[in-house]
Amino acid sequence: MFIKTLKYDFLFSKNTFLMMAALMIGVAVIIKIISLFVVDMVFGIFAFETISGLSALITFLVVIMITGSHILQFFQKNFFDDAGYLMLTLPVTRAKLLLSKVVVAMIWFNFMLLVGIIASFILSWAQHLEMSLTDITSPINLPGFITLLEINIIALFIILAIFFTVTLSNCIIGQIKLPSGIAGIFTLAYGGFVLWLGVRLGMRHSEWVNFEERIYHYGDYGSYGGVSIIHSSIRQRETGIAIGRIAIGDTAYFDVFIWGMVLGMAVLLLFVTYILLNKRVSLD
Repeated sequence: MFIKTLKYDFLFSKNTFLMMAALMIGVAVIIKIISLFVVDMVFGIFAFETISGLSALITFLVVIMITGSHILQFFQKNFFDDAGYLMLTLPVTRAKLLLSKVVVAMIWFNFMLLVGIIASFILSWAQHLEMSLTDITSPINLPGFITLLEINIIALFIILAIFFTVTLSNCIIGQIKLPSGIAGIFTLAYGGFVLWLGVRLGMRHSEWVNFEERIYHYGDYGSYGGVSIIHSSIRQRETGIAIGRIAIGDTAYFDVFIWGMVLGMAVLLLFVTYILLNKRVSLD
């Protein structure tokens, strides 16, 4: 029955995500076609890059907003609207119903992430014709995989925070149905605490290191024109298994404590959401 629930959730949500994927690829392809035929005659390189970059940014922002909105509506409608009354009467535990929503949301997220990468490649190809397929596959390495893992942990936390907020706003606490605004404020406070805790964990075994860069200036005929001194500082972090930072390559690392904390707080949201669905949810 769990597989059937997954299938239903995919069918319920597929139209919106496929439409957004088509929108992203479509905008990128249109910009690519324009770059081949009219950029030199009409726009000029600088104007084209400005227009294409702005178009891509607007498209991506719209897709991000629609994705978040649809995930929220997807959960709301499947649990608390008319379809929800049917879902909650199926011979499936609420834990499996909730898990199905999480799995489907994460799969759609990674699908949209892949579409975004492809669209970005097409846009970059429109501006730099010398690009090849190897340019899009170059990030496929261990640091790239670690970055993808971190992105998925963040996405899981945000998705579970959305599910928790929707569930909390449909629960009876005492004799009162909790307003959506209060549920949202509580979730924001929880997210703020996770962010604060992540920053504190990131500061352990680290220190600010100051750098001085000297830039020498010379005239047209080689005459010395002085020197500019630029001061900068970065926070250097120690790495090592004992510290909880696993070095990846020369500069990257995976912080086990930070991402373990975020994952743990996400699981806590999932557990509390399940408890609320079982004990406090209002179907009135």
